[in-house]
Amino acid sequence: MAKRDYYEILGIPKSSSEEEIKKAYRKLAKKYHPDICKEPDAEDKFKEATEAAEVLLDQNKRKTYDQFGHEGLSGMGSGFSGGFGGGFGDFFSNMGGAGDFFSDIFSNFFGGRGGSSSRTRSSRGKDIVISVSLTLRELLFGIDKDVSLDLISKCDDCDGIGAKSKSDIVECEVCNGHGVVTVLQDMGIAKFQTQQPCPKCKGHGKENKNPCKACRGDGAVLKKETVTMPIPKGLVPDQQIVLRNAGNYSVDGGERGHLYADVHLKASKNVKIVNEHDIKFKFDVSYLDAILSNEISIKTLDGDINIKIPKGIKNGEIITVKNHGLYKGVKSSHRGNLLLEVNIVVPKDIDKTEKEKLEIIAKSTDFKVKNNLEE
Repeated sequence: MAKRDYYEILGIPKSSSEEEIKKAYRKLAKKYHPDICKEPDAEDKFKEATEAAEVLLDQNKRKTYDQFGHEGLSGMGSGFSGGFGGGFGDFFSNMGGAGDFFSDIFSNFFGGRGGSSSRTRSSRGKDIVISVSLTLRELLFGIDKDVSLDLISKCDDCDGIGAKSKSDIVECEVCNGHGVVTVLQDMGIAKFQTQQPCPKCKGHGKENKNPCKACRGDGAVLKKETVTMPIPKGLVPDQQIVLRNAGNYSVDGGERGHLYADVHLKASKNVKIVNEHDIKFKFDVSYLDAILSNEISIKTLDGDINIKIPKGIKNGEIITVKNHGLYKGVKSSHRGNLLLEVNIVVPKDIDKTEKEKLEIIAKSTDFKVKNNLEE
């Protein structure tokens, strides 16, 4: 069967640059690598793409191929014919500048260049995200908030080693304590000797001969713990803060994860945060205070203040109290406003005396309300 055109295999024109060839090959290598793609012809397509890229990334071979086609390459060692038992570095060193490119591609699939892998590194514990509900006062001025949550913590019974004693942790018999094993990858076009994490010890190089019963050898257990979360002033609802190294314990000996808190304002029918830093409050006003434009007292988070009710105030109108809102940032001294949404309250029942007085006022006033519903 005649070989396909190398440019056609990679899906690129003959005028393609070296970078365009590499880009096309990366895409096909990722798509058809046998460890990723389970299609029956995946391995053949992977070999075909690799051979095409190897030729087109070699200036001399590409020039010969462009002039004479596949026949011109018959004596130049094109393709990856024959087996190979060494590491990536030895094999790709014979490929000139393209060797490093292919070596990097294969390293991503197999975990190294054959001899450069090491034990699994210590990883940080997993992060945790929680939701914290705050009162308006807590949101405005900040607070050290105690939150209860389930955390992966160090096992107290074994002090985190996962075994009954330190002597129970021994060198892995499979990898001899190296944490990696050598694997021969047969790609058909070549055989590559690579290193992968040891399947028995998971790359740690150690085995546990007598696991701790409390944590079952994990070195960590799930505990209900209380963490103090410093909430600074100047936050706004739906903002996220972080307490570093207050998350889950790392069984690999790394740092604890981080604790993230999504801050929310406790639900209230009378209070809302608008314009990010303004506090909107539903403000009850007696119908008499509204009529008489009285000055009334209101209790705020900054203490009691007196509010003069404007003449002719209507339901739903806003009275603005400047600089009584939320802080405009953790380090800012500037604040938003307090927006008082007027809710005029009319009593359902009044006594006989009040009614008589109001009737006298109603008869003597010139204030009339006109209603006209046009069809």
